[in-house]
Amino acid sequence: MAALDRAHAMWSTIDEFFVEDLSGIKSPINGETSSVYDEIKIKPQIPQKLTFASASTKCIKGTISSSWEREKNKFTFKVEITANTTATVYMPVFVDSDFTINEGMNLIWEEGRFYAGTEGIYSGQKQEDFVEFEIGSGRYHFILE
Repeated sequence: MAALDRAHAMWSTIDEFFVEDLSGIKSPINGETSSVYDEIKIKPQIPQKLTFASASTKCIKGTISSSWEREKNKFTFKVEITANTTATVYMPVFVDSDFTINEGMNLIWEEGRFYAGTEGIYSGQKQEDFVEFEIGSGRYHFILE
């Protein structure tokens, strides 16, 4: 009698859950990121009781990383976009009232509008429970308060 197969398919892609869902780095497999990572989508899903997550992935052009931390009245979201690429980054919004978003020390969102002028950040707009930013390659440190 053959031995039972104990390699269950349901656990074969647990890393995909951490990278694509928790950290939000979307794969080209589902069509949300271009096949050669020219255009990247980062949209983390934040479980209610989880306070932080961090992941990175290597692609042909370099490393892409995403990490976030939720505190009582603050959400910090760090992303690194490899050279010669652009990204659409979705900053989760957990509050109904007024909030601000800074990138480092620069104000980029306040009172429902995008503030241009921060290098590498091209646009911003509200999308349901997120603020969507179009960014270029580089390292970014977004802070929602």
